[in-house]
Amino acid sequence: MFPRAPRALALLLALLTLALLGCNRSPTAPHSAAELLGVWEGTLEAHPAGEDWSRVRIRIEAVGGTLSGTLTSRDGVVHPISIDGMSIGIGQLPQITPCSVTLLVERVSFSAIQGRLSGRCANTLMGSFRLERAQ
Repeated sequence: MFPRAPRALALLLALLTLALLGCNRSPTAPHSAAELLGVWEGTLEAHPAGEDWSRVRIRIEAVGGTLSGTLTSRDGVVHPISIDGMSIGIGQLPQITPCSVTLLVERVSFSAIQGRLSGRCANTLMGSFRLERAQ
C-alpha cells in the first residue's frame, strides 16, 4: 500500500541521527588537537604530597600523532601528562598513597582552557581550573 514509506522513514531517521550527533558537539570543544598545543599557565587546587600547585605551567605537544607533555609546579617539580580525548592525566605523582589527578577539559579557546579537576591524593580533589595561554 505504501511501498516508499520504509525508505522515507529510513531517510528521516538517518537525517535525525546526523542532526542529533551535530548537536552534541560543543562549540567550545576543540576542533583539532592543534588547539591544545602550546604552553598554558594557571592555578590548580591540588597539593599532592605537599607540592605547591597554586601556579602551574603545562606544555602540550604532539609527538608521533599523539598529544603529551609536562606539568611543572610552582616548586619546579615536573610531571608527565597524558591526554585522552578531553582528559589530561598527571603522571608520576607521589606513591605514598594511591594518588591520581585528572583535568577534565570542558572549554577550549585560543586563549584559555577551562574545566574541572578531580582525583584523589591523600584526600579527594575537586574544583575548577582555568589555564591561560602563555605564548
